Amino acid sequence: MNLALFAGIYLLRDAPVVLDGALAARLGMTVEALQDLVADNPTLFPEELVFRLSAEERAHLEGAPTLAFTEGGAALLMPWMDADNLMAALKDLATTRGAWLDLARLAQRVGALEAGLKAMNDFLKAPEAEAKAEHPIGLVAEDLPHGLKSKERAERDGR
Repeated sequence: MNLALFAGIYLLRDAPVVLDGALAARLGMTVEALQDLVADNPTLFPEELVFRLSAEERAHLEGAPTLAFTEGGAALLMPWMDADNLMAALKDLATTRGAWLDLARLAQRVGALEAGLKAMNDFLKAPEAEAKAEHPIGLVAEDLPHGLKSKERAERDGR
């Protein structure tokens, strides 16, 4: 469900996010002040960019965070924050997003390779009955009718 990527940055709801505590510490403010800022400006912080964590998500994270900021959500703090600290946090989020996308692409390639290996393994383990040729090459004695040679000799000799 979540994955710690870099310090204070997690993968939640298929997006790299920074939790409110880590972002507040990075920006030199209290968690309560950051939460109040978001609560006082709900139209400026849409749910897609800054979201409240569910109880299940909070249970898997340390520090009982309540908010998660995507890269875009953290950028929305620009008018209220020190630009240098915020830019450093945004740079980390951008780096994380790139690493996450690379990881997703790698996972797709590994999945495709595993599917190919499974198909080859299934083919190699196919029962011999399925692999039997329809037209055998050469003379197969058990497929010949009994007495064929003697009939051919009899016809040739005129008997």
